[in-house]
Parts: sequence; structure tokens; C-alpha cells
Amino acid sequence: MKKILKILAFFLSKVYPRFYEFLKEKHTERNLPIEFLNHLKAINKNSVCIDLGANVGLISSMMARRGATVFAFEPNSIAYKLLEKKCKRFPKIHPIKKAAGIINRTTNLYLHNDNHGENNVNFSEASSLKSDKPNISKKNSESIEEIDFASFIDEIDNIDIIKIDIEGYEIELLNHLLDNNSLKNISMIFVETHYHKWKELEKPTLQLIERVRNSKQDMKINFNWI
Repeated sequence: MKKILKILAFFLSKVYPRFYEFLKEKHTERNLPIEFLNHLKAINKNSVCIDLGANVGLISSMMARRGATVFAFEPNSIAYKLLEKKCKRFPKIHPIKKAAGIINRTTNLYLHNDNHGENNVNFSEASSLKSDKPNISKKNSESIEEIDFASFIDEIDNIDIIKIDIEGYEIELLNHLLDNNSLKNISMIFVETHYHKWKELEKPTLQLIERVRNSKQDMKINFNWI
């Protein structure tokens, strides 16, 4: 049955790509936090959203379909090419081939262990700025640009939603935003944490959650992303 579904998915992606993407969005929506879906329903043509770790733009397109301007950050070269293609149909998505981070610099993006140079987007979601991530290779990386994300968002008056899925670097990023008092113009942040599968991140993640709670910013930061 799984093999048949894979064949069907491949057929739809090639013959009816837009319908296939629509089905993927609907399937993904069923697994998204209800808090995110409620905020998604509230955005409109005046909204600004940011998608960190946009990959091929699935969440970005959900935001753009509702009229929002979306800044989609994706440093992985293979995923970014597909993201750019999607932006041709969603002109309000602005793709940015950079990593949202803590400093302006050139750095390494470490790739999945099984990504041996093939043009395979399936491994792109695992890419990380952290070389000690369990499923990536320290010997397999690409050179990318990292930017000071605090400075980036300080130039935007109001941001409705930020989605953060950056494979372990969320700890450094959110601590940086808190250090710089950069959350004041943001309505809601949804963060994927990785400590359940990455033991070394458990302590710093729990410390971050406690810091957010003590800073009284916990009402605008949701750590229960998929």
C-alpha cells in the first residue's frame, strides 16, 4: 500500500504539481498546533510573517495564501532552488538564502549523513549550523551566509508570526533575541525544539524555556511546533 501511495504521489507531483502541493498543505495542516492554525486564520494582506527554515516553502505558502508578506529564510541550496520556484506563484513570499542567526558572517551549514552530493531534497530538512547534530556529517557542508536576525526584525514595525525550525540553533537564536530585546514587535513565535532526539540540547532548551517564562514573554513564544 505504501509503495502504491509513493507512486501516486510521484505521479501527482509531476503531472499535477499545484494540486499535489495543495494536498501536501492539507495533510500538513492536520499535524500543526491548533494555536498556529488559529493565528494563521487571523492574518491578512497587511500581515508580515517570517519562516525560518522554510525549506521548500510549505508553511510560507500557507501564510502567503492568506495574503501575508512572508520572508522565507532557507540556506540549503537544494531546498532554496525549489523555494524560489514556489515564489514565482506566490510573489508575496520573499526568499532569502541565508541562515537567521546571531552574527553577520560566512559559516558552514552541515548536511545530512546520507546526503552524498545527490540532488535530493529529502535530506535538506536536517541541515544545521551545529556540527554536533546527531544525523549530520561534519565532513559534508556548504558555505553559507548567517545574518544577525535581531537586527533584521528590528527594522520591521509589526510581525504577526515567526516560525522557527532551524535544527538545534533555536537556542542560540532565541537567547540572542532576548538579549537584544527584539521581541517587542512580534505577536507570536512558534518554535520546534530538538532536545527529545538530541540529549545534549535538553539542559540548554529547558533553561531557555525557563528564561522565556521569567521574562514574561511566554505568552508569545510557543515551543510546541511539530
